[in-house]
Amino acid sequence: MAKFLYARTASDDAVCVNVDFIKDIAIDGDGSLHIGWTADAGDAGVIECTVSTGDAAEKNMCITVAKAIANNRQAVITLRDDVTGDTLHSDITAVGTITPSS
Repeated sequence: MAKFLYARTASDDAVCVNVDFIKDIAIDGDGSLHIGWTADAGDAGVIECTVSTGDAAEKNMCITVAKAIANNRQAVITLRDDVTGDTLHSDITAVGTITPSS
């Protein structure tokens, strides 16, 4: 079964990425979670979310997201939906930007 990671901004921009295309999960020093992917055609995209964790918890956030992707049995995993408030983890407080792969 294919699995997808879903995110939606408050302005209703959304993305649903096949988890097989995810290439990296990182948190920068500004408290932003970045999930990068590359599509079949080689086009790249990024989901950027705001994370409200201290420096000590940043590593754990990357691990939390990676474990959810690896262990979740649902076909669609909601990273964060700013419209409904659904979130994978309470420290993921907003979807900042979605840069599409095309």
